Formats: sequence, structure tokens, C-alpha cells
Amino acid sequence: MFEKLLNFVLANSAGAIRATRSVELINLPLDEEEEACFEEYLKDGNGRTLFGANDTLVMRALVTGRSNATMEYGKNMSGRKIDGVNWATLRDSVQRSSRLKDTSMATFTS
Repeated sequence: MFEKLLNFVLANSAGAIRATRSVELINLPLDEEEEACFEEYLKDGNGRTLFGANDTLVMRALVTGRSNATMEYGKNMSGRKIDGVNWATLRDSVQRSSRLKDTSMATFTS
């Protein structure tokens, strides 16, 4: 059933409708099992070929605060810039932010 929801959002809608549904999708409160199904389907399963599958993985990782996963899923993405931002810009910002956080935590615990 969960795979059908992911397929519906990414394959059966376009443009602004897909964007709106995708935002709703990445913000769902998923438990560990649902999160694993979400990632498996879009990363390695039949959903990996859906339009926006990797974008959805990156945004879900970003929304849930998993910067390492954001970096992994977004490592080969660039795309066209929209309002001066593309995936490469976003990835670099997450990476910089992650390094700053690590530096701050090291200073704080010393």
C-alpha cells in the first residue's frame, strides 16, 4: 500500500500538483519500518526509476535532519538553478553546515 502511495505521488501527477503532493509526502510522520520502506522503494526498488525519486530521497533526508543521508543521495545531483539554487548548492550548504556543527560540538565538549 505504501509503495502505491509513493507511485501515485511521483508517477501519476505532474508540475505543481506533483510538487505539492511531494512536499506532503516528505513531511509524513513515518515510523522506522515505513521510513525503511520509503528509502528501499525509491533507492533500490521499483520506485527508483520514477521521476523525482532521488530528489524525494534527498528532501526526505533533509527534512528529517539526516545530513549524511542527504549527502549520500545528493552526491551526483546538480540540475538547473531555480532562484540561484540547485542541488549542488544545497548539498554544499548542508556539508558546510554539518562541518560547522561538528566543530561547535567539539568546542562545546572540550
